[in-house]
Amino acid sequence: SRAIKRPENFTVFDAPGAGTASGQGTISYDTNTGGASTGVYFDSSYYLIPDEHGEKPYYLMREALEQNNKVAVGRVVMHEKEHLIALRSYEGAILMTTLHYADEVRTPRDFPELKKPPEVEKEELELAGQLIKIMKKPFNFKEYRDRYQEALMKLVEAKMKGKEEVVELRVPEIKPTKNLMEALKASIKAQERR
Repeated sequence: SRAIKRPENFTVFDAPGAGTASGQGTISYDTNTGGASTGVYFDSSYYLIPDEHGEKPYYLMREALEQNNKVAVGRVVMHEKEHLIALRSYEGAILMTTLHYADEVRTPRDFPELKKPPEVEKEELELAGQLIKIMKKPFNFKEYRDRYQEALMKLVEAKMKGKEEVVELRVPEIKPTKNLMEALKASIKAQERR
C-alpha cells in the first residue's frame, strides 16, 4: 500500500473534483469475509493521512465507518484519471482503495469455457471437501513470500559479485491428471503426512 499524505501528491488539472475526494454514498461491507463478492473490483490501496488541521474529521469518519460496518464510496482524480474509490477503516487508519469501473471487469459469463461445467461425482466432491478440511488453517499473509522475486534477487546479487550462479526461476508445471479420484487421494495422503 502507498501513503498519500497531502493533496499535493495528486496530479491536479481542471476537472470536476480534481485533487479532492467526493462522496457518493456508503455501502455495507462484511468485514468477516472481506467483501469477497466485490473483491474483483478492488485495484490499489493507499493509506490516507490527515492534514495538519484535519485530524478530527479524519478520525470521526474512520470511527463512524468502523462502528457502522460501512465503506464510503466516492471519486478522486489522481494520475490524470478519475477513480472510483472505497474508503474503509483499517487498523486505526482510513484505507482508500481504487476500484475498477463495472465496464472494466469481466464476468465468468464472458468465458465460453465456463458455460458448461463437467459433471462432478459425489465421491469426488466428498474427497475434495476432505482435502479442504485437512488443509484448513488460519491465513497469515506473512507466511507467503514472492519466491520468484527472491530467486531473481539472489541471481542479481551473485552477478554483482561477479559470480555465475544458477538459480531456478521457473514455475513448476502442473501436469493434467487422467484419474481425478487418485489425484485427490494422493493429495490427502500427502497432507496427512505433513
